[in-house]
Amino acid sequence: MKQKNIKNKNIVIFTIIGFLVLTLIPNVLMFSGLEKKSKFSRNILYPEINIKAPARTISKIKSYYLDNYGLKNTFINTYINFKKNTLHEDPIPYRVVEGDEQWFFLGNFNNKVLDNSFGMNKYSDIDLHQMKQNILDLKTYLKSIGVDFYCVVVPDKSTIYRDKLPYKLTDRKTPLSQFLSIIKPKDSLNMVDLRQTLAKAKDSTILYHKTDTHWNHTGAYLAYLDVIKHLKKTDRQIEAIPLNRLKKREDSIHGDIIRMLNTNAKEKMTRYEKSESSLVENIETNDASIHFINSKKELKLLMYRDSYSNYWLDYFNESFNETVYYRYNSGAIKKRDLIKAQTDVFILEVGERHFDILLKNLKLIN
Repeated sequence: MKQKNIKNKNIVIFTIIGFLVLTLIPNVLMFSGLEKKSKFSRNILYPEINIKAPARTISKIKSYYLDNYGLKNTFINTYINFKKNTLHEDPIPYRVVEGDEQWFFLGNFNNKVLDNSFGMNKYSDIDLHQMKQNILDLKTYLKSIGVDFYCVVVPDKSTIYRDKLPYKLTDRKTPLSQFLSIIKPKDSLNMVDLRQTLAKAKDSTILYHKTDTHWNHTGAYLAYLDVIKHLKKTDRQIEAIPLNRLKKREDSIHGDIIRMLNTNAKEKMTRYEKSESSLVENIETNDASIHFINSKKELKLLMYRDSYSNYWLDYFNESFNETVYYRYNSGAIKKRDLIKAQTDVFILEVGERHFDILLKNLKLIN
């Protein structure tokens, strides 16, 4: 009996020791740097401890741990390789879907983007009219201070290239189509729908990166031309810069979608950028905004934007005397910022997959 108790006690001790070792190993690897990191891992420094903001400090430490815990890359790569190379399945279909001809798309993890591409989600009339009212309020206020308003929705890649998805579904009204259907001409909301322009061009040239969520420079430029066409209806002096006046440069991109799969696949791309003869100058860049001037032009543009307009900057800068780009983190827009900007044109640019979130939360604050 005594020997049995000793044996049980030893089992408990070894179990506890084993548990502690298994718990400590990932942390040792994380802080020692012994584990070989993937070249796709984000390089994040350990967050500073701020005793005046304990909640924020704890949140940053948690985020750091989730991104860097030991053996993370080993486990993820083993899982991805087994699913892709052995089972021949999408490793993380909720986040990434591989389509035809090596086109990669976001899965439903990101605001149900795939379901929305086929109109699988229906908005309530209350939500639709709230979004419309929020835009009307913004447009009305901007008009009261002499500013022209435009809302530009950038189509998702899965909207323009649905034919490259690995499955077909019955078409229904997408959330964007549902919203646009309640906009009447008398509302004068200046909604710029880029879907038709891009859908017409996609058979003759590639408009989006195959391995990234965003459009390429060709798609961005064609969309820019469409937006300028709408702007010229009220401001005839606005001109688009011809493509042959931009600098063409061959490059490659490590797409944001392919990075989710820890794959070192780079996609060739052609950039169209500001030329050496351009008079555009960057006069300020900070966390909130980017500010440019161009002495050749007259009007000023203020754009609230997301990452889709990164490729737009060199184009719109050539069409305006002054351009200011704000990255929005929420739907709040400050009246004092609009007054201070003294702009002529205001563009609200938003990607299709996030437009409903932004517009439902869009609000003017003092």
